[in-house]
Order: sequence, then C-alpha cells, then structure tokens
Amino acid sequence: MRRQANASPDNEPAPERAAMRLDMLLWYLRFAPTRSAARAIIATGHVRVDGRRVDKAGSTIGVGAILVWPAQGSACSVRIDRLPIRRGGAREAAMHYTDLLAPSASIVATDSQKASLA
Repeated sequence: MRRQANASPDNEPAPERAAMRLDMLLWYLRFAPTRSAARAIIATGHVRVDGRRVDKAGSTIGVGAILVWPAQGSACSVRIDRLPIRRGGAREAAMHYTDLLAPSASIVATDSQKASLA
C-alpha cells in the first residue's frame, strides 16, 4: 500500500510549513504557469511583500504576508492565509489566499471552506 506524500508513518498529516520560497508560492497558487515564469515575474523587481520590493525568487514568504505585483495592465494584491503543500487546482489554490482587490461578488473561498483543508 502506498503512503500519502504528505502523511507521516503514523498517518498524521504533515506539519504546516512556516515559510516557503516566493517562486514556488506563485506557482503553487497558480499566479504563474511555471516556476520559471514565477521567477521572471519576481526578477522584474515589481513584486512587493509587506510593502518591500523583492527581486529574489528564493525569498521566503510566511502566512499573513501581503503580496502585490503588476499583472495584465492592473495589479494583484493578495494576503496569504495558508501555505500550500502542492500545486492543486484553481479552487484549491484560492483557498490559500484572500484577493484584496476582488469585488465582493467574486468567487472567494469562505472561512469554512478554508477550515475544511486543515
């Protein structure tokens, strides 16, 4: 029987990450189609984390961080609510952050949906 990648030998879920690389985070949360594309976004020097300019893909990001970057003629601004353990689908990715610029009528994961991932 195959063991789940995110479970310990005692069938307990893996502990949550304290931080992860910015390029992986952008890729896991589907803001970039590849890690290379995520690195390119970061390398422009227009990405801000908690108000500070970040241009290194290996910069670490934790829960509660506010990310802002330009995208397709506008800006993206998100707060990281949870760190993902894998690159999942769009709905799963949306449960890990709050879009700070989204209109209230858009599809945003509710707190109960986010709690179901815990």
